[in-house]
Amino acid sequence: MALFGLPLGSLAQEKPKQDDKDKPKQDERNTLKPEEVQRRKDEAYKEAEAAYKKIRSWTAKIKMGEVDPFSGTAANWDGSLWMKIAADESRMLYWGLKQWELQLDVDNQERRVELGDVRSLAKVNDLRVALDARKVLELYDLAIWDILMPQLLVRDGLTKRLEEAFEVEIFYNPKYVKTETTAVDWAHLGFNNKEEWEAWFKNKKAKDAGLRETKVSEFDTFKDQEEKYRKNNKRNKEPGQENAEHQHYYIVFLTPTHPRLKREVTKVMLKFRPGDFLPVYLRINRVDDRTFTLQIEGHEANPVGEKEIKDERFQLEAPGYAERWPQKG
Repeated sequence: MALFGLPLGSLAQEKPKQDDKDKPKQDERNTLKPEEVQRRKDEAYKEAEAAYKKIRSWTAKIKMGEVDPFSGTAANWDGSLWMKIAADESRMLYWGLKQWELQLDVDNQERRVELGDVRSLAKVNDLRVALDARKVLELYDLAIWDILMPQLLVRDGLTKRLEEAFEVEIFYNPKYVKTETTAVDWAHLGFNNKEEWEAWFKNKKAKDAGLRETKVSEFDTFKDQEEKYRKNNKRNKEPGQENAEHQHYYIVFLTPTHPRLKREVTKVMLKFRPGDFLPVYLRINRVDDRTFTLQIEGHEANPVGEKEIKDERFQLEAPGYAERWPQKG
């Protein structure tokens, strides 16, 4: 952790001494009681439920990938998704994707080769996946928690229903991220307040390789560059949001408790936007070490006019396709 871009470790080495009685207790800084953890989780469920009632429909761009470390192969898809709440208050999700891979051409240059379309529709407890290249229609029953389909997790979002099949842990809750330095933080460094630290640091000089004090003010040389890099660092931005302000997200871990799921999946990670709780990222780690990822960007909630999402979007026709029931296999 850094404070104003400065490593806490370097400050702690030379901080003024203080009486032990003034030091904050470890428990006060870093631990939460189980009741508080549960309270925050229930609060997030309630806030997400309220947010979803305000969003009758939304659309976004999606990218999917699956990596098999043993075979060294990777599968990729990209496309769009649409979600809408029907007249009966059920949630409908449709997405259309193109599967692709990179292949070498005659000049030994990589080029994108499309392998076929994949269409998916999730309505109530029914899920249909049309694999157009193979002319196969897969049928699933979402009421049975013996499969893990990303369509269900994206459609329903952060809901208490997840606890029917998972142990739910909110690993990162932006509502409780401390953005302002408190008296406890200054006491941890050996100061009573920010002004006292600034007075101490004002005349602090950098040291050379021989640990001799120089005439250069500590960190002044690269201070502006470091601040600019921190603000513009693309690793701190969501894809497609590089020019936007950095935003914190809810990060939720799901550990399967359903016996069938435990044989297939080790852990699921979901990332939700604060405020509207729309999903932006999903990762599924499987027991065979394969990893599935889903990235969602360019969200548009409650689109109107020409962009309004019509009920006709939520149909999936696949005449002549061979039907498969993977759950019964």
